[in-house]
Amino acid sequence: MLAVRGDRASMPCVSDQPLFDMRTRAAILMLGFASGLPSELLLSTFQTRLVDAGLKPAEIGMLVLVTLPSMLKALWAPLVDRWNPGLGRRRGWMVIALLVMAPALMLVGAADPTTHLSLVVSAAVLVAFASATLDLAINGFTCESVDERTSAAGAGLSVWGYRAAALASSMGALWLAQHAGWTWSYMGMGLAALICVGAVLWAREPAPRGEPPATIADAISTPLRAFWRDLGPRGLVIVLLFALLFRLADSWAGNQTGTFLRSAGFDKDTIGFARGPVALLASGAGVLIAGWLGTRFSVGPCLLIAGLVGALSNLIFVAIDRGVLIGPLGLDVAMAVEAGCGGCMSAIFVGFLIRQCGSSCAATQYALLTAVWLLGRFLTAPAGYIAEQQGWTAFFVWSTAAGLPGLLLIPLVVRSRNPGHSAT
Repeated sequence: MLAVRGDRASMPCVSDQPLFDMRTRAAILMLGFASGLPSELLLSTFQTRLVDAGLKPAEIGMLVLVTLPSMLKALWAPLVDRWNPGLGRRRGWMVIALLVMAPALMLVGAADPTTHLSLVVSAAVLVAFASATLDLAINGFTCESVDERTSAAGAGLSVWGYRAAALASSMGALWLAQHAGWTWSYMGMGLAALICVGAVLWAREPAPRGEPPATIADAISTPLRAFWRDLGPRGLVIVLLFALLFRLADSWAGNQTGTFLRSAGFDKDTIGFARGPVALLASGAGVLIAGWLGTRFSVGPCLLIAGLVGALSNLIFVAIDRGVLIGPLGLDVAMAVEAGCGGCMSAIFVGFLIRQCGSSCAATQYALLTAVWLLGRFLTAPAGYIAEQQGWTAFFVWSTAAGLPGLLLIPLVVRSRNPGHSAT
């Protein structure tokens, strides 16, 4: 994997707390869960809710724009890096975000999309804004809790926790929706967000890498100077372009997967089981494979393998559309393949991003990279029109091809570091 700056390990810490001990590992895992909880509730599960309300695929595809705050979070990331609202720079912001997110989720479920669509969308945007702020704090926490040696393991734990949240926000939410209605479904997810506050309070605030910024101006300039020093102008452009394109195939498929599965005739219970325990176990296997790859290969081969499996896994849904995989078992097989490949891809990619963030403003650095990455979701807004006009098979073939530009950038990414910051 890509090595972090050589001076990172020597950065002063404000405490002598042990780095990446068992408590820290457990905290990263639980906070990964908190981060992943709203994701499906704003994407696939939200799609299913809107399908049940009678909205068309093209309308649902455009509603991916409610997650716009995820792309814009870099705008207020310096505030998160600069201001300590109490409980610590990282933990304080996590608590605030979760306390905003919980009631907003409940409102998404309580309002009727057929008569109050604007209210549902507004609540979903508030959830997205709180979720983006939560991600800033959690990503800063994770970056400051690992070093060069443990960054891959930290990324794997975070991804595993994030994927575990799918068990609640997909299987759990769909099961509740099937048997108790969408109001109780999102009410339960809001309560889960409140429970996550306890995990935040139990976590130990990490020591910052260097002195925290004294002003907002410092919080803005410090991460930019670090990127410029480590990557240079050409390298920075390459890394940002790579962050935008590498997971584009995954984003295109994710835009319509929930809609496709409902249109294929699967009920909410069947989808929930496939996207819950089946996907969770497969994702865990993918994370373990990613860790194994990271110990045996350099950054280039790891990213190449991750990009290939992430893109090609989209074709498994063609087998469902063509009747090769049928019934609940066929769906379980498809979701296991997709989740296993996705877990591997996510762990390698997140580990790559974490290793770029070594300044005292890690939340802002990571936000800049992930904001560009999440911009890829907004490139997928017309996905529903492709599915309507060309059919599902063509849609998933095109979504697979969308991964090619990111793969072509890998050789340039490997050489993007300035002299003295080499890949290993």
